[in-house]
Amino acid sequence: MHWIGVFYHEGFGVSKDTGKAKKFLEKAAALGNCQSMYQLYMICSGKEGEEDDFKDVPVAYNWLLKAISNGATFFDDAINYFKTHFDVLAPIFLKIRKLDIDVKDESMKKDIMNMH
Repeated sequence: MHWIGVFYHEGFGVSKDTGKAKKFLEKAAALGNCQSMYQLYMICSGKEGEEDDFKDVPVAYNWLLKAISNGATFFDDAINYFKTHFDVLAPIFLKIRKLDIDVKDESMKKDIMNMH
């Protein structure tokens, strides 16, 4: 399932179809494949070369964290993605961690980054 999803995502041997790729990758991710979780992050990240129709910053971040917690070693990607999308992701991060911190307080930005 993972590789079929990758092939559809990359257009390798088949016509590129991100919708089909996502379906196969989600099935593989549900079975615990951390590389599929990372590929889903790539699809939802909005990075160069990805389709805007699938861009969803919080969903992408969630897939990236799931990939890491299931064994993928993309820690630098997680830090950089969080930093790039700080305004969207910091409130989500603080809510998950049950931390009552005001994200709008500029002096807390460095502390939040360090906690992440």
